[in-house]
Amino acid sequence: MLTIARYALILNLFFLFACKKNIATAPTPKDAIYSQYDAFDLQAEGMNLFNTQPEKAAPAFLKAAEAYLQNKMPKDAGICLGLVAHLYQEKFQKPDSALILSQKALDYALQSNDTLNTGHSYSYTGFLTGILGNPDKGIELINKSFPYYEMMRNKDGQAAARYDMARVYGENGKWAEAMSALNESTAHFKEKTNLQRVFNNNVYAMKIFKSTNNSSEYKRVVDENEYLIKTGKINPVLQQKYVDMLEKTK
Repeated sequence: MLTIARYALILNLFFLFACKKNIATAPTPKDAIYSQYDAFDLQAEGMNLFNTQPEKAAPAFLKAAEAYLQNKMPKDAGICLGLVAHLYQEKFQKPDSALILSQKALDYALQSNDTLNTGHSYSYTGFLTGILGNPDKGIELINKSFPYYEMMRNKDGQAAARYDMARVYGENGKWAEAMSALNESTAHFKEKTNLQRVFNNNVYAMKIFKSTNNSSEYKRVVDENEYLIKTGKINPVLQQKYVDMLEKTK
């Protein structure tokens, strides 16, 4: 098993070599010693920069993970690694690096008996595994998330996992399976009136309907998203995601 000190060094090496094309900041000195309060501050910094300056948020989360590990707080380190994994996949278009981070986040969630983040990490790791050429393994990992969500009676988590499942199927050309999983997810979020999630699911539905030449359903979800934008309840990041998908599916 890796010691905390050795893992901290690995975090720095990952930061310097695997991710250096995306990060424009000075590396952490090897002998840096962090307190718990440093960890809290670094994580807060990462959260504040997550959507606006991801190239600065990523190193903040990595330093926060290192700080948490120095203070024997692996649960919190795993949360930070999961967040930076999302940045590498969504903002930097580096799903291979995201998978490395997500797998480590899953390790720490399991080690910490962190039920919620074990569910999240299984689902997200499965998604990344599935889109990187191993869909069967990806679906297997996503399915492992459901018992953890069920323990918490977390139906939102289950619906989010079905969204991940839909994307694995879709990115591997299994459109019928993708639509089935996505419909289950969307039905739940509509029942809960979670407009952000409905909007987000509709964005991926656009891709499915475009790929299957279903113009009437494509128009339906576009019209629904246009209506949701007018409610003023859809955040700008999701709106941009929708605009990008419109461009891709012209």
